[in-house]
Amino acid sequence: MFKVTFTFENGSEVEAFANAGDNLLEVARSANVAIDAPCSGEGMFRKDKKMVKAWEEHGPEFFSNLQRNIILQAARMLKPGGLMLYSTCTFDPSENERIIEHLKKEYPEFHVLPMENYEGFCPGIPEVTEEKDEELKKTVRIFPHKMKGEGHYVALLQKGEPLPAKELKPKKKSGKIPADLEEFMKQVTWKLDGSRLDIHGERIYYMPEGLPDVRGIRFLRTGLLLGELKKNRFEPSQAFAMCLKKDEYAQIIDLPCEDERVRRYLKGETLDVDDLTERKAKGWYLVCVDGFPLGWGKVSNGTLKNKYLPGWRLC
Repeated sequence: MFKVTFTFENGSEVEAFANAGDNLLEVARSANVAIDAPCSGEGMFRKDKKMVKAWEEHGPEFFSNLQRNIILQAARMLKPGGLMLYSTCTFDPSENERIIEHLKKEYPEFHVLPMENYEGFCPGIPEVTEEKDEELKKTVRIFPHKMKGEGHYVALLQKGEPLPAKELKPKKKSGKIPADLEEFMKQVTWKLDGSRLDIHGERIYYMPEGLPDVRGIRFLRTGLLLGELKKNRFEPSQAFAMCLKKDEYAQIIDLPCEDERVRRYLKGETLDVDDLTERKAKGWYLVCVDGFPLGWGKVSNGTLKNKYLPGWRLC
């Protein structure tokens, strides 16, 4: 078992634990559960008048029964150490604090975690429950007269304590750099660490430093795609070009943004660059615009063969 950190779009991170061969999407789902519970919608009365009629048909008692069932199912699904976020858009205690109390009675290993405070947040109300557990003050109530929005309730819980992570040592590799890649890298100022290379068929990836042996785990992306090994040559990738800075590559064609060749390059056309290169220049050039990389091109006899990624080209 080893530790996996999931980073969300807002920059926050959540740690989970997985075994070799686990599907990380499933790990994420079972390590952390968000419950946007169906509720009586009392907090939405001001925003949507139809909610009043819906409340008259199915009030808090109806929804609290659903919520008890949902939260217990989520608790069984959740891995030890995982997080659960429970939320409603209602004021009624039977759908809020009492649901959390019900969960803790059935699964005492759960405890409420404090959340980052925002101006207008109000603490949960333990007095509305049977046990009057002071921990419920860590839950949050949101009232429309306290902050922008309607009426809401939020509780963040953890199932037990986080499991201890097993320390994994970085995977040891031979460190041998393919000859064609090594020749190409003479033009790059990077000091390439051969132990971080991961080769799949023709493709060469540069992996994060200190990455442990995680064979069996599925990745959406595997490091930085440097390029592909073809017969007796290395062809750099678009991703590699976008990671470079102008001063990190020896052979540069830097076009001003007003140069009509910029648009032609983005359309995938061959360019005449004899005014920008030496007479006998040849090989891979990094094409830039005002110092910012766009992609690759291969120069020969004053002509640049366009290597801009086909899927990115302008119509």
